[in-house]
Formats: sequence, C-alpha cells, structure tokens
Amino acid sequence: MNNQIRISVIVPHYNDNERCVKLVDEMLRQHENWPYFELIVVDNGSDVPLSLPEHPALQLLLCSTPGSYAARNLGVQHAKGEILAFTDSDCMPDKSWLPTIKNFFAKEQNTNKLLAGRVQMFPAQKGRENLYEAYDCLLGLDQENFVKRGYAITANLVFLRKVYDTVGGFDSARLSGGDAAFVRAAVRLGSELVYVKEAVVHHPARNSFKAYDKKNRRTIGGQIRCGSLKSRMLFTIRNLFPPVVEVVKVLRKESEFKLKAKVFGFLVLLWYMRAKNTLHAWLFPSYMAR
Repeated sequence: MNNQIRISVIVPHYNDNERCVKLVDEMLRQHENWPYFELIVVDNGSDVPLSLPEHPALQLLLCSTPGSYAARNLGVQHAKGEILAFTDSDCMPDKSWLPTIKNFFAKEQNTNKLLAGRVQMFPAQKGRENLYEAYDCLLGLDQENFVKRGYAITANLVFLRKVYDTVGGFDSARLSGGDAAFVRAAVRLGSELVYVKEAVVHHPARNSFKAYDKKNRRTIGGQIRCGSLKSRMLFTIRNLFPPVVEVVKVLRKESEFKLKAKVFGFLVLLWYMRAKNTLHAWLFPSYMAR
C-alpha cells in the first residue's frame, strides 16, 4: 500500500440530523488537511430529509431497507476505498483517527486484521453528569472489553474490503447485534480482532431515560429476536436477573465516589429496562426499536 490509500468512511444515519451534520462538517474540515478518504452517509429513511453540502469527497445515499446494517452494506457497495471505516452519526472522530487507521493498515502484517478503536464517552458538562451520563462515561461502549470478549461495535470498526467480502457483509435482517455477528464470523474465517486505543472516536453520553431505553430496546431486540433458541434463552435469563456484573465492574473502576453512586442509581433503572424490554421483545416483535 502507498501514501494514496483511500479510506471509505461509512456512516448510517436515521433521524439524527443535527449531530450528523456536525459529523460531516468536522470530517470535511479534516479532509482539507488529510484528503486520503471519502465520506459516505447513508440515510435509512429519516422522517426529515438530511441536507448536506456538495463536496467531491462526500456521498449521500438513501437506503429503503430498515436497519443500520442494511445501510452499511449499501455504503460499502458505493465505496471506492480499500479500507472500510465505520462510525455512527452521533460520533465525532478524533483528528488522529484516520491517520492512525492508515498507518495501521500500511503494515503488511495487519492487512487481515479488524481494527477496533476506542470509543470515548463524554457528558454535556463534565463534573455534572446525571445518572445516565454517569453510567455511559464509566461503563458505556467499552470497546477494549468488547474485544476481550471476541467482538466489537461499529461506532469504531475498520477492516479491509477483502475481509468484508470474505464474510459476505453484514446481516441486513438485523436491527441490532450485526456488528458482533460480523466480527465473530470474520474471526472464524481467519481474521484477527485487535484493539487500537490510539484510534479514537468521541461519543456523547446518553442523558435521559428515553435515550437509554431506546438503545436498550434495540439491543435486547437483537438478542431476543435473532440467533439460536439457546442464545435467546440465555439472554432472557441474564436480562431478568439483577445487573450483578455491572455492579462488580463499577466497584473495580477507579473513579470518584460521587460518580459511582450515580451509576449505582442508574443500575436499578437498567434492571427495570432490561426486564421490561425482554418481556416485550418476546411478546411483541414490533416493539423492537431502530
């Protein structure tokens, strides 16, 4: 590979216009100083059409099939780059994100690897986090831990097109969990998943019951409506029991007591959310959130 490596950054978008526009503006500013990438935004049927500036490095596509994984697959179909970099419309890639990716895949020994980068959560006001922000900042989207468990999330996931082709793309039928399924399939087929903390995207912490419950509905919908009966039952049992694992993680974290106390308060709500959404996912398939 040479210095003209083209990276295709693929961003699915659904009803998040304001943050998506901020992401696009930041990426186009980065393009002025580092022009070795293209940005592909895939609108997944938003209620209000997304308006983006005209730019030679930017594509705006429309995906009629519901689900972010269908949108990502469409983005890949239109991508020109050999390197496929995925993030979300509510994220903000660090200025060092793309150069770090380029340097990683410039090494021949890394061409069959999946790069899982760090997702850095941040609150609206540091030091004044509410219950939901406190949990997200302390335990939310812990990519390093995900990698240890054998998967990664597409808020910050990068690999070569040949890996995508080998797996056959994301499962377009999934509304949640398609990133974990893709990564595990890639590893089974010979790729290696690695955590690269220097490749950073920033993600705002969720700050309300509504925002976190929507995310929880989407996650649990993927757990309960997809996969084998055995895995669905295991997720059901886990979700109905108190969040003991999270309690242990909080106790082990190095953080001030005030923040931990807020997280413990949130875990009571999390138990309620998981139980509610698990029961609804079994009873009402249409309850799944996007």
